[in-house]
Amino acid sequence: MAHLHAWGICDDAKDTLVHDCIGICSDTYRDLCMNRPLYETNKDRIAEARVAKRVADKWLCKPVKLRPTYFVDYALLQGDVCKAFMEIKCRSYSMKQMDDMGGFMLSLDKWCKGNELAKAGGTGFVIVVDAVGGIYWYSGTEHDGLSFGGRTDRDDPQDVEPVVLLKAARFKKL
Repeated sequence: MAHLHAWGICDDAKDTLVHDCIGICSDTYRDLCMNRPLYETNKDRIAEARVAKRVADKWLCKPVKLRPTYFVDYALLQGDVCKAFMEIKCRSYSMKQMDDMGGFMLSLDKWCKGNELAKAGGTGFVIVVDAVGGIYWYSGTEHDGLSFGGRTDRDDPQDVEPVVLLKAARFKKL
């Protein structure tokens, strides 16, 4: 965690500076969010790490996996400076297929947390999608609407929630 201290994200005396700044650090909130089942598998983490490395190689930066309390997957560093926060999603659909389903879906909660981190840190928030046909990215605060969606195959009612929709036209190919 030393690298987080270097760019002001972590302060042991005050817990996590960014979380304090954006008001999401209460014990109740953390208990509700962090005590849910973890569906991410080792295979998922390996796939995300592969995508993170491709992004970092292309953008000449270093991906640093963040702990779950940050709500997004990675920080992108150039030297010791955080340039962006990054969320990675690996999908078995093409961007066109996602558009046909209303657009790429990202939890509204994750969208808000990623953008709040970026604002608090004076950086960017990048959404990276590894889809059929390539790796795509979007960095911005505009979206194409809200819906209610998510996974229904796990019998977990908390997997269905408000989501942000992003059309393929917003994304650039890596």
